[in-house]
Amino acid sequence: NAFPARGFVFEGWILNGGPPPDSFLRNYVVTGPAVISPRFAPAKRVTFQTEPFGLQILVDRTAVATRNPPEGDPFLAPPWEFDFADGSSHILGAPATQYDLSGNTWVLDSFLIGGSVAGGEGTIYKAVGANIPETIVARFVRGTTVSILTNPVGVRVSVDGRDTWPSYNFVWGVGTKHLITAPTEALDAKGRKYRFLGWAHGGAASQEFFTPDASAEGGVRWVANYELYPRIVISSGQPGARLEVDGANCPLPCALDRPNGTSLTLAAAEAVSLGADTRMQFAGWNDGGPPLRTLTFAGVDRQMVIRYQVFNRLAAIADPAEGATFRIDPASADGFYSTDATVQITATAVEGYKFRRWEGDLEGTRSSGAVSMQVPRIVLAQMDKVPHISSTGIRNAAGETPLAAVAPGSIISIFGSGLATDYVSGPPGPLTQTLGNVTARLGTRLLPLLFVSPGQVNAYLPSDLGDGEYTVAVRNGAAPEISGKMTVVRNAPGVFGQLIGDQFVATAQRPDGSLAAPDHPAKKGEQLVLLGTGFGGYQRFVLDGFPAADQPPNPVRTAAEILMGESVLAPDFTGAAPGMVGVALLRFTVPAEWPSGLVELRVRQNGVESNKVLLPLE
Repeated sequence: NAFPARGFVFEGWILNGGPPPDSFLRNYVVTGPAVISPRFAPAKRVTFQTEPFGLQILVDRTAVATRNPPEGDPFLAPPWEFDFADGSSHILGAPATQYDLSGNTWVLDSFLIGGSVAGGEGTIYKAVGANIPETIVARFVRGTTVSILTNPVGVRVSVDGRDTWPSYNFVWGVGTKHLITAPTEALDAKGRKYRFLGWAHGGAASQEFFTPDASAEGGVRWVANYELYPRIVISSGQPGARLEVDGANCPLPCALDRPNGTSLTLAAAEAVSLGADTRMQFAGWNDGGPPLRTLTFAGVDRQMVIRYQVFNRLAAIADPAEGATFRIDPASADGFYSTDATVQITATAVEGYKFRRWEGDLEGTRSSGAVSMQVPRIVLAQMDKVPHISSTGIRNAAGETPLAAVAPGSIISIFGSGLATDYVSGPPGPLTQTLGNVTARLGTRLLPLLFVSPGQVNAYLPSDLGDGEYTVAVRNGAAPEISGKMTVVRNAPGVFGQLIGDQFVATAQRPDGSLAAPDHPAKKGEQLVLLGTGFGGYQRFVLDGFPAADQPPNPVRTAAEILMGESVLAPDFTGAAPGMVGVALLRFTVPAEWPSGLVELRVRQNGVESNKVLLPLE
């Protein structure tokens, strides 16, 4: 252990000429002869004094008392004298506050080094010049206690640019300057918002403060007065609820702090999806009011609640999908119902179907039932396909005509389902009354049949029927007979055609038997024949179900007209089509004034118009 004498500093040990100097206190393990030498160097003597006398300083963060004069060994330095190595640096300071024997408070102001002010707390002193003594004076000023308070307590203010002080009780030197700033709005530890009203002593929110001399005796107290904003807390007992405040989303629970008189626009979500089949619907505020409302702060805290009600979807499905319609009571525009609702469902079979039973969330064989909507529901009506004739299923075989009626001596089409087992076509004539074990009955008379199929039966209507409503019954083998109604009038013309793409093109024959088509249009001045049915009686008797004779021609009793726009053309001949049953032909010459392209034609007989057909015209 090496102890330098006054005026020197220890630099380290030298062992057998090396290694380099090391610590003044060390352990040495003897392994053989050795020469151990301490190395010393001249020091710079530095004496510390305080103004006033007897206060403490910090040298390299170590407290140094300077009150008592040295006693004892004259070779030991007094506590306020230091021998520093030449070129070494040291940190100077003082305790934050300290008291003299009279109880006065003192705080460090600055260090005086070589007659010059070097700085205050944390001054770095570098020792230069061995054997040249120097005195450093730590100058202190009277301290004053400064308390910065807020009313109410808990609001943080900024002091010298910092608002994270553990305490707002300070000891500052008299005459020192400090910047104190009270925020215009502040939060306390509980998150409540306050508005700055003013300092108790007046002045702006941000002020520079000089500690006055008089404050050394009684201290200084600053109080920042704040006003607590009224708070409105908006919540909802339903997870997923959403709220917008002045157009911005505010997560729930939403705490709002605003000055008195401030108005806000609240928009509660009218519906919140909880999945494909469940949603929440706005049910009202706890104080009433619509989803979109204006709220004004009125000086008191308020609790507001957005109430929602859960709605579930009811899906009613038929199998096959086209087999039924549903009557649902109470009705819902989108199929959603509140969880406390009970819904009555009735499945009504459409033509050709019969209700069998329910599946899913409804059971039973009655077509009506009720479900509770506590959860999403799916009900499935199982429908059976049954033979039937559509309510409008008996019509002119040429197609839909403006007049929902058929004429005696014409070909009719009966539409429905289960009319036959397979498609079966009959002979061209005479027609048979049974095809594929299928018959069509009109009273006691069996109708001649052209063909039968599961969805359509074409039959010939007797020529002696009078005007009125009739019932046609179709039987498919041993299956129960099914029936449908039709209206018979004297004239109900229809023109045959074929669907080419989405266009209904007339069956218009040339003299050579070829048809006018979009790729082979008719020519102006060319003679054509239109085929139709439902033109009423002929001038001579016809044998029902038998093809018309070729000679002599058998004209219709009532003349027909061909209409093209506003133009009216009288056919060259309208009468029974030779070799065909129930079919009439209209022979005419295409007028030169008709336009080119797809010309729309209609036939009118006795004031009754036919369906529309298109004639490709060159």
